[in-house]
Amino acid sequence: MTWKCPKCGREFSRQNQDHYCVRPQNIDEYIIAQDEKNQSRLREIREIIRTALPDAEERISWSKKIAKEYLLEHGYESDLIDYMFNSENCIIEDSYSRMILLRDRLLVIDRASDTVVKDISFEYEMGEFFEIYKHGKGYVVWGELEVLYLTEELMIDWTFSGRDIFVRRDKKKAVALTDKEIIVIDWLGWCYHIGYDGKLISESRNK
Repeated sequence: MTWKCPKCGREFSRQNQDHYCVRPQNIDEYIIAQDEKNQSRLREIREIIRTALPDAEERISWSKKIAKEYLLEHGYESDLIDYMFNSENCIIEDSYSRMILLRDRLLVIDRASDTVVKDISFEYEMGEFFEIYKHGKGYVVWGELEVLYLTEELMIDWTFSGRDIFVRRDKKKAVALTDKEIIVIDWLGWCYHIGYDGKLISESRNK
């Protein structure tokens, strides 16, 4: 059974699915899409930013909600999208493209055409990937079983595994990036310091 939005007529598998009836393509459309009570305040903030930074480029950065909206428009089921998304850090943007990390795959969307130009599957039978971070010309991907480093061309340069899954018992984030290293903690409490070349610098166990 599907639910049909009374405003835009789109149908969804979930009742009262949160969505944009028209996905905003610029700041004006974004403001109009918000509740009327918030629109005047958003316009005030916009003018303050324009005054302080007259040469700044205005553009829509994708929040998780907008990324989910894009995937809904392109045939992904809402329940699957909710399961695939793990963190706000599953989205990376630059001037030309947007990347969305979806559990075990990476979508690259061209900003100009708004189309998927790459759909990369990591092809792992177990585990999932939580977050992706830009580092230099490459990317660090934090996964349940591995940390990956992707090159600028999105090829896997190296992988690193620990003694157990990279999830903490206290539910805090298990990975941190510094200028010189990646720090990751596994379920058993082992803390690994990894260089950006994929080599282990040091390890210790938290008691």
